[in-house]
Amino acid sequence: MAAVDEQERPSPASTWEVFNNSITPLPHATSPKQPRPASPPSLDGDKVALIQEFQNGVGKWVDLFDDELHFQRTVVKRALESPLLMYAICALTARQVSMVDRADLWKSATVHYYAESLHHLITTLGLPTSCAEDTLPATILLSSYELLVLPGLDHRRHVSGALTLIKTYECKASSQGLVGAAFWVYARQDLAMALVHECPTMLLPEE
Repeated sequence: MAAVDEQERPSPASTWEVFNNSITPLPHATSPKQPRPASPPSLDGDKVALIQEFQNGVGKWVDLFDDELHFQRTVVKRALESPLLMYAICALTARQVSMVDRADLWKSATVHYYAESLHHLITTLGLPTSCAEDTLPATILLSSYELLVLPGLDHRRHVSGALTLIKTYECKASSQGLVGAAFWVYARQDLAMALVHECPTMLLPEE
């Protein structure tokens, strides 16, 4: 069978499809602080507004138990150089804003930012310089987006991507900095979903 042309491949519809697609290269368990290639994303008025909204709204919820506010500070700072983080922030924030107010204004933008996030996630995972400080926080933000959009779908599909990265990068409760903060955001999300659905957590307590 002839190889499928890159342009003919259907775009992934979720993070679950990204991490369970055989053509998606998963990162190796290398240093989580490898340098990223310099390819800063473009900024416009909408993105600036969403970043500010993230810092004043969604980011506070994500950093609820983080005194150092890694997502509001470090993730936002890294997003200025990482298209993946930039679009992940915009996707989640636009979705949250659309649920509260101005749904018609942000609906198409939300879908666009989410699709771009998945595209950049696949691209970033394939880079030899991909690192946990970009891919893990972005995947957690995208899983949060998916839980807002499709709360009735099996929650394990939404959070499985973050769990894959946690195991790949060997992230632990004792991990420091942004990686450690991201680990605990995932753990909180995993525990909350387990309580809601009355099922075991995906990450075992001993892990």
